Amino acid sequence: MTLDAYDTLTIPDTVPEGDGQFIGYTIEDDGELIKIYQPGEIIHSEELVQFSEIKFIPYFAQNVVEVDNMEDLLDVDSDAIVSLTADIDYDGEDVGAGIGSGEFNGILLGNGHKISNFTIDANDEQINAGLIDFSGDGCQVYDLELSDVILSTYSAYGAGFLIGESDGYTVISNVKVTNVSLDVVDYKTYNYAVAGIGGLIGTMGAGIVYNSHVDNFDSTATIDLEEVDDDQKAETIGGLVGYENSMERGGLRIIDSSITNSTIISSEGIESASVGGIIGICDNSTDFGLELRNNKVSDSTIAIVNSNSNGASCTNEIGGFIGSESNYIRNQRDDKQTPNLVVNNEIIDTEVKFTNTNTTDASTVHIGGFAGYACSDFNNSEPDGGAIYSGNSIDAKITVTSLGTNPIAAGGFFGILDIWNNGYASTYINDNYININMNIDSNAANHSNIGGLLGYGAIEGSAPVYICRNIVDGILKADDGSVESIENYSTTGGYIGYFLNADSDVIIEKAFISLQVTCENFASSIFYYENDAMGDSESCSITIGEMYVDNNSILGNVNEELETVIDVDSDFFTITGFSSYYWEVIDGAVCLK
Repeated sequence: MTLDAYDTLTIPDTVPEGDGQFIGYTIEDDGELIKIYQPGEIIHSEELVQFSEIKFIPYFAQNVVEVDNMEDLLDVDSDAIVSLTADIDYDGEDVGAGIGSGEFNGILLGNGHKISNFTIDANDEQINAGLIDFSGDGCQVYDLELSDVILSTYSAYGAGFLIGESDGYTVISNVKVTNVSLDVVDYKTYNYAVAGIGGLIGTMGAGIVYNSHVDNFDSTATIDLEEVDDDQKAETIGGLVGYENSMERGGLRIIDSSITNSTIISSEGIESASVGGIIGICDNSTDFGLELRNNKVSDSTIAIVNSNSNGASCTNEIGGFIGSESNYIRNQRDDKQTPNLVVNNEIIDTEVKFTNTNTTDASTVHIGGFAGYACSDFNNSEPDGGAIYSGNSIDAKITVTSLGTNPIAAGGFFGILDIWNNGYASTYINDNYININMNIDSNAANHSNIGGLLGYGAIEGSAPVYICRNIVDGILKADDGSVESIENYSTTGGYIGYFLNADSDVIIEKAFISLQVTCENFASSIFYYENDAMGDSESCSITIGEMYVDNNSILGNVNEELETVIDVDSDFFTITGFSSYYWEVIDGAVCLK
């Protein structure tokens, strides 16, 4: 069977007879077990479109190990198929090196049971920490609940309540984690900070997280940085996955999952951090991209507090879903490439914030309702191999309060969007809804760019970029110290704060902007634009059309010289469909009446 994207399919609903214990239907690709599905399960074909030929076959396991207590669970072989037959309460005891005595590459069938009331107290010889400390070849965990867990770790590469580090293709399906917290993070031993702390997985390679949920995760911890070198004081935290580094087949898929009632917050004194409601850092270097579909972040706080760069060049990135997202997609195979799909995700009643009382901190801050920083570098020949951000809903409070001199890029969706399309793959940021309460209060002297949708955008490459049919509503208040004009590259826009284009065609149209803006450095109701002098001016263009802006939403000290939507050579622009109730064209620039 071959598949097209955007379809659904149903796993056979019969329970067959066979030799051994029926586990479910497996998907086999060139003899390799990919994932187990239950009879009748409905799945998105995007999970599988990267495989050239799909076969659904019954999977009968031999020598299934049935366990009903923690001692036997921890002692299983690293490649075992384990079936949990009872709930386990471990009375606050430590799981030590975890399931498989340090490494587990098998299958864990939770069967709906709960493992509760245990600690993960990694010693100074463990570089990972989790119920499963390390998975080298990628393991699979199904239908399991973890609750009431406390994690303490030394300088781990990965620390997660389910898995510390997974390397290879990992499958997590129907897993729930509740009432979990960090206790002590001691960075003395290895002299570098944690690469990833996650509610499910600390550091993850390729794989699928499906219908899995983290509730009441508190990452606040006592931290010891005394013996850590300054350039190593970095931290990455995500509600589900701390650090994703997908170098394997399949990329990363997170579908129908959530983080709720949680405090995802970096440790005080860290020089730089990446913190996200779902993923701290996504560093994807495969041909298959990232898929986030139908996920939710609600009633949570995503924050970096009191970073301390001491004047060094450091970056802090905070996002409601992802702190920092980097996707490097290359045309390395003959069949169809899977695009980055970020669709139908939702943020509700969540605060994304950067708070700093350190006057010496000069770290750069990237903060966004969806992602603080997003970079897409596509070099492929397929037009459908780009990035799609569509149908997402952001209802969030975004706050920056700093006594430092932090340059800031803040946006209702992206803080910074950096696109390099050196192929045929377009990027689509369409049909998203953003309702924000953004308050920016800092002493930044320059380079602060703030927008209702996007703080700072830099676009380069041959494929078009589409930013269409987005709705931006709410309140934006920017008070950033000495910033007064665009002369020091500091701007605030109702839609985009600052836009830099080289060699690309960008289509921005059909937006609805009803954002109450109060600020010192207002640039425009839509954006301030600069053409990159290094680019080829004949090959790049901006098309702006059918924009609706509520003229009554612009408040505060508006610099009359900066009121225009655009103020550059009109040869680069096609301007269509502006409502005469709100717009007029003067000398090639679209201006508020």
